[in-house]
Amino acid sequence: MGKPASTPLGQDVAREVCQRTQSKAMLTGTISGLGNQYVVTLEAVDCATGASLVRVGADAGSKEEVLQALGRAASDLRGKLGESLASIKKFDAPLEQATTSSLEALKAYSLAGKAIDEKGSPGAIPFLKRAVELDPNFATAYSMLAVMYGNIGETALAAENAHRAYELRDRVTEAERLGISILESSYVTGDLVKDEQVAELWRQTYPRMPGVYNDVGADKNLRGDCEGSVQDFLQGLQLNPNNVIGCDNLATSYFALNKLDEVKTVLDQCLTHRINPEALATDYYVLAFFRNDNEGMQKQVSLALG
Repeated sequence: MGKPASTPLGQDVAREVCQRTQSKAMLTGTISGLGNQYVVTLEAVDCATGASLVRVGADAGSKEEVLQALGRAASDLRGKLGESLASIKKFDAPLEQATTSSLEALKAYSLAGKAIDEKGSPGAIPFLKRAVELDPNFATAYSMLAVMYGNIGETALAAENAHRAYELRDRVTEAERLGISILESSYVTGDLVKDEQVAELWRQTYPRMPGVYNDVGADKNLRGDCEGSVQDFLQGLQLNPNNVIGCDNLATSYFALNKLDEVKTVLDQCLTHRINPEALATDYYVLAFFRNDNEGMQKQVSLALG
């Protein structure tokens, strides 16, 4: 859209994004303070016309109750948009339970997501550690922490956090529960057959979640099907071109297939999607190594040190 990467998603910008992605509606929200109380409002807006489709609200008696109010409003909104009661019950969990009751922990978790895009897995770890310190029952933060540790080769810490998330799996949503089960079988029990079965179930249930394709592709890589994994990683990146982990996974598959030109193409394309070069420094370093490019290797070392 020709705008800076840091442009806030205000309603006008978000509506244009909504139109570009050919989506039907976008969600907007507000939190208003009334003395010691808060009013949470959610609204579904027609992307094409800007007209309000559904508007719901919920009250919170204190700051600590805002997430609970947001959860109630979200469930109300889903019903008014046409989701069946059976579906809402099946795919519902209290928001403060599925995420965290601590706004500060939620903020740390959100900052971790931003750090992944800017600096890769290592940059997210301090924020995720802070999130679980603030809320020791934050299952999703433990699962993300496991993934980050796994991505940098800290397998013992990955297993520790994956198992902690698994112990808390009854608190999360259906989609997150499937993801946590995959972490348990891959990092803790080593049951890769079960791991791939759950990953495939996750993909069939939630085909528009980019992270699903990373897990399915990673399983294929582990059993040597790197050609098959390429298709999964490509599909994941099609859904979310800004996913640095997906870029790294696809590059890894091409490395295994000795397709160095494809590695460079993938990495260069990822940079065009505003992914921070530091997050891809390791992949560029390995590519330079295979090409006996000492200058290129040193460039990536300097970038990482900086």
